[in-house]
Amino acid sequence: MVKVIGIIENDSITGVKYGTIEVDENVSKIERAKSAYDSAVAKVQATRARKIRSEKTKNK
Repeated sequence: MVKVIGIIENDSITGVKYGTIEVDENVSKIERAKSAYDSAVAKVQATRARKIRSEKTKNK
């Protein structure tokens, strides 16, 4: 059992409430998911930065 932070309640009036949730997964599965998420975020950020750089070059 692993405790992770997750969404407990998502209400449009009061907002989102976070808390710890017990998960039956192994720690290694969570670490692999985190590394996959980090690589996806890095790819999106690189693409966005490339697009912004090209726009600045066009505007010169």
